[in-house]
Amino acid sequence: MKLNRGSFALAAAGTLAVLGLTACGPQGGMTAGGAQHASMTGTSSSSGTSTTAPLPSAKAAAAQAPAAAAKTPEAAPTAPTAPATTSGVTAALRSVSGAQVLSVVRVGSGWEAATQAPKRLTFWTWSAGAWHQDGTAVIPEVFCATSCPAPKLTGALLPGADHATFLVDGGFTGDSTGQAFAFGRGAAGWARWVETDGVMRLVTAPATWSTGLEMSMRFTGGRLVVDSLWGSDNARVAPVLQHRFLRTYRADGSRLRLVADNVFHARTVTPGTVSAPPLPAGAPVDGTWAVRITGAEAGGEQLTVQSPAGGNSLRLGLAEQANITMLATTGAGVTGVTAPSWVFGLIYSGQVAGAADTFTASPYVKPAGVGAFAVDKTAQITVRGGVVTTLVVAGR
Repeated sequence: MKLNRGSFALAAAGTLAVLGLTACGPQGGMTAGGAQHASMTGTSSSSGTSTTAPLPSAKAAAAQAPAAAAKTPEAAPTAPTAPATTSGVTAALRSVSGAQVLSVVRVGSGWEAATQAPKRLTFWTWSAGAWHQDGTAVIPEVFCATSCPAPKLTGALLPGADHATFLVDGGFTGDSTGQAFAFGRGAAGWARWVETDGVMRLVTAPATWSTGLEMSMRFTGGRLVVDSLWGSDNARVAPVLQHRFLRTYRADGSRLRLVADNVFHARTVTPGTVSAPPLPAGAPVDGTWAVRITGAEAGGEQLTVQSPAGGNSLRLGLAEQANITMLATTGAGVTGVTAPSWVFGLIYSGQVAGAADTFTASPYVKPAGVGAFAVDKTAQITVRGGVVTTLVVAGR
């Protein structure tokens, strides 16, 4: 069959024009939208002569063209949620609670918190991006004779603990003898920490309003340190700021266990004697000397001595861990008994009597059978670096 080249060329050109295709760009790609379409116009034979296929109309060509796939709109990028921070959740707690006195503690991947209002603590837990109230506790009304210090709320997660511990500090007694409570969370919820036999346990129903009340409490080195008064019912001790119990507790799950205290367990020794030369006059000289005790500070930080023959008194510092032997009565007479510097100070300053029951329930524990102190002035001291490190009350 012989083809009419001119008719073929015209037909091809017309078809391209109708379809609206453009010429290929320099790299062979389509410059209209980047789509690459190929179209061919065929011929047919009827009576041995070639004829050109009819050209489709523009509308028909558009209808026959494949429909472009609908493009799904891309979702706008979502900004990542910023992780919660302690400062952020604290601000959120202040907003939701309206409290001015609060404490927030990180516990695992979340937080626990407490807020303070008059006569009440409220406890909170952060979960699912919000604060949830999960307990309350009643505390005494703050009482002060003149002006009250600002209330204070402190929290910490002690190593080994399951939940945070919160300390609330305020003038709950009016005379500074009881100012602090501790709260924790156990199986029954939030409750007070109360000490019994060296273990602090959570008590949800305290026996009295003051159950668990202490002089002060603080967190130190991952431990809870409790400062307690003693002898409040002893008329001879109450007027002075007596030496206080210091107890240190470590967390053990839902309990706090005693690991250290300042209790001095005394022992009896042979009464001392004086064999050293008399204390020289003038500045303190290192050495061991015979002296006469003329006074002491109630806290036991210093004592005043002079030579046994009299003369000018000399004030010397007394080491906190000084080795001290005093005299006390027993059923068999007088014995030597060891004592810490604060016990020596209370007795030799005249602040308390040396009666047998003076230090009952105090951090000073006398041996069984030891009664009243025999307050004598003759003693022998050892001075090191201008400070008394050994003191032996020797009797007359």
